[in-house]
Amino acid sequence: MLRDVEVQNPDPVIKARQFHVSHSAAGRNKFPFRKMLIGDYFVMETLTEARQARCALQSFYKRIPGRRFMVRQKDDGVWYCRRYK
Repeated sequence: MLRDVEVQNPDPVIKARQFHVSHSAAGRNKFPFRKMLIGDYFVMETLTEARQARCALQSFYKRIPGRRFMVRQKDDGVWYCRRYK
């Protein structure tokens, strides 16, 4: 299970929402990049999930330019992906 992680919101006016990674019928991860506004985030538990998110972001940037995300480690073993632009 994913733990609730307190992630600092860069803009205090807009309340950040936490999203979750879903899975397709083929077993692939479906990342919520299109739905996310600036400040929104989702949490990952392993380095492998963080690497998958970074790879998915590279293909997302090619299709939809202008949106930017960062994948960082919050605590030991907890990673998050946040939209910042």
